[in-house]
Amino acid sequence: MGEAFRLARRNVEAEKALLIAWRLCDGKRAQTAIGLALVNQSLGRTATARAALAKALELDPRYAIPRDRVRDLCMEEQTAIDLEALLLSDADNREPRRE
Repeated sequence: MGEAFRLARRNVEAEKALLIAWRLCDGKRAQTAIGLALVNQSLGRTATARAALAKALELDPRYAIPRDRVRDLCMEEQTAIDLEALLLSDADNREPRRE
């Protein structure tokens, strides 16, 4: 549900749903951490987004190459685009570009 809210740009609702999911999975699902990273980035919380991104990559390093996740049908195209922007901004330590 959190991802659906995020894709609809309903970030406050997405964050609430993702935080519930995060608690339910005991912080062990990379996909949920990715959702939290992207929502926090959209809300302007860059440091929190980067922390969630680091946790997601710790849990599943395959998220470092978002296009592969699309190819493997594990991620929506828009999510991959948003995640690539966040990864690039994290690598450059700058704000992500908006597409």
